[in-house]
Amino acid sequence: MKILIFVSLLVTLFGCGNGYVDSGKVVPRDKFPLTYKVNRAKYERYKLSFDRVEQQYKSKSGIDLVKFVPADENPKFTDSKDSLNLPDNWVLFKENASEFQNIGGNTVGLYTGWVELGRGNLIVNIYKHASTYNRVKKVLYHEVGHALGFDHTHGLDYSTMNYNFNLLLPFLSRYDRRRLHDKYPFSTHELTQKDLELVGADEEGEQLGLIKKIVHEKFGLSAERVEEIAPILHNLNKIKNKRSLSERDWNMATQKLFGFNYQQGKKAIEEHIQGNSESLNSLLENAAEVNRTSPEHMREILSDYLL
Repeated sequence: MKILIFVSLLVTLFGCGNGYVDSGKVVPRDKFPLTYKVNRAKYERYKLSFDRVEQQYKSKSGIDLVKFVPADENPKFTDSKDSLNLPDNWVLFKENASEFQNIGGNTVGLYTGWVELGRGNLIVNIYKHASTYNRVKKVLYHEVGHALGFDHTHGLDYSTMNYNFNLLLPFLSRYDRRRLHDKYPFSTHELTQKDLELVGADEEGEQLGLIKKIVHEKFGLSAERVEEIAPILHNLNKIKNKRSLSERDWNMATQKLFGFNYQQGKKAIEEHIQGNSESLNSLLENAAEVNRTSPEHMREILSDYLL
């Protein structure tokens, strides 16, 4: 059943982080960075995607974990397992029905290989799927995660490894980064108390920046409104990390974000489900005014981002 956008926004930003179980698979230190060849034409077409993935996948100490390099070859196979005969790691593309026939129409990407050997290929399905830079980037985030030993997660775990969110995330979530750094620290430096305080400050600033990016990219609000919204969401997230959010917490947050409280929204949803959308439309118009955008844009957001 469709849910009001404020519920979608809060759940998306503050997925509970559950559903993750470490596979125990680790790429040996001497295999980094994992280097993948890419057909030169595809590399140039999606270079921004490759650059972004390289930027995101780094060890806690800043060491590159993945690297993409252009190559003149353009390997093609009818089955993904056959690609493992290649002497090097590759990013391969399914471009028509005759290629990688074991990859179904609903599968946007695939990793095939052996994590413990640092050996394998990333396959991106651009046949009957959007082949934009943004889509390819998100598919690569997910498949590189598999190559580094991360399995699928489930529920509200806001992770690139979760099918509920992997095609929504514009970058690795804080859960992804935390797990990545735990698995691949590559540092024996002992932190002093002052170091820990600096790290904590950096992490808080990074989290706030992440929220700003998500709000801006997903909802297209003005920079001024994003600056107002982000601290509210960030503070809500800090409360959530210490204790369960109360109805009062939700009411205060939704009031500031949308101009109505949680109970009003819940009631409007129930009436909408029963066929009466008057209250819901009224709340959306109010939310548009609070967020200094048009009711039409607010309805576009509602239409695009319902869960």
